[in-house]
Amino acid sequence: MKKNIIEIKNLIKTYEQAGEQILVLDGVNFSASQGEFISVVGPSGCGKSTFLNIIGLLDCYYGGEFNIFQTDASKLSEEEKAHLRLTKIGFVFQFDSLLPEFTAIENVELPAMMAGRPSRKAAADLFSAFSMEKLADKNPREISGGEKQRIALLRAMRNSPSLILADEPTGNLDHNNAVKVLSDLKKACGLGTCVITVTHNLSLARDFSDRIFELKEEKLFEIK
Repeated sequence: MKKNIIEIKNLIKTYEQAGEQILVLDGVNFSASQGEFISVVGPSGCGKSTFLNIIGLLDCYYGGEFNIFQTDASKLSEEEKAHLRLTKIGFVFQFDSLLPEFTAIENVELPAMMAGRPSRKAAADLFSAFSMEKLADKNPREISGGEKQRIALLRAMRNSPSLILADEPTGNLDHNNAVKVLSDLKKACGLGTCVITVTHNLSLARDFSDRIFELKEEKLFEIK
C-alpha cells in the first residue's frame, strides 16, 4: 500500500484586505500518495495557487493540520522547509523561468549544484530518459516555448523529488505541447513521484489525472 506524503485536515486560509479578513480556503481536507497524478481545477482567483503554495511550504499562515512526508509542517523551521523544497519538492510554473545565460542542461543542473551534488551525467541521463538529448546544449533563446517548459520539468526532477507541484504548467502552450508536458509529468509519476497540478483545462486533466479536485466557494470537492 502506498503511503500518503501529504495529509491535510480542516485547512483554513484567510487574507487581510482593506482591514477585512477574506476567506480563501474553508475546511479543506486532502491527501496524496506516492505515484499519484492529481489535478486541482477551478476559476481564476479561487485559491488554487494559494493551496499549492501551502503544500510547497511557501505559505505558512493557515489554520488546520498539514502533514508532509509524515511531518507536521507547522513544526518545521525555515531551514528545514528550504531543505525539503530543494531536495524533496520540485516546482513547475506557468512560465519556465530558465536562465538565458545558461544552456538547457546547465539550467537543469542548477538544483543539483545548490544541493551540493552536481553531475552533468545525471542531468544528461534525464534528457535521454525523456528523449530530449538534442536540446541539452542549446540556449533557451533557441528553444520553443513547449520545449522550454519540458526542460523546466527536467529541472524540477533533477534532485529526484518525491513531490512535483505544477502551477498552470500548460497555461501558455498550445494543445500539442500541453499534451507533451502532461505526458512528461505522467512519466514522472511512473517513477514514483507524486504530481499535483492546478489547471483551468478540465478536459486535459481528465486525460492524465488519477484524481481531480475542484476548488469552489472556498471548498475542495473530489470530482474524479
